[in-house]
Amino acid sequence: MSFLRENLGGDLIFVRVTTNAVQTKIGGKFIDEKNQEYLKINVAAVPEKGMANEELIKFLAKKLKIPQSKIEIIRGETSRLKVLKLHRQDNDPKAFPDLARLYLQLLSQ
Repeated sequence: MSFLRENLGGDLIFVRVTTNAVQTKIGGKFIDEKNQEYLKINVAAVPEKGMANEELIKFLAKKLKIPQSKIEIIRGETSRLKVLKLHRQDNDPKAFPDLARLYLQLLSQ
């Protein structure tokens, strides 16, 4: 399954986070034993007091050109494997790019 999935009211992004990186950047893809694909993101922050999660959300918001307030960690708050939801404003499907464009935006460096 792709690291991007459509969901009611927004899109889901499956992410595998590596902390203490030299630079915050996308590091490719990861597939777990259940064949779920994750977008690998290296974050420069340490995994303390939510700093790595904050850095992750800030990075994705900048990369996708959406407000940080529209990104929520819905699973994996304290785990390396996370599921984030991109909330659509008023459930407007035109509020964010379609999944294909999101995919390309995330993988472009």
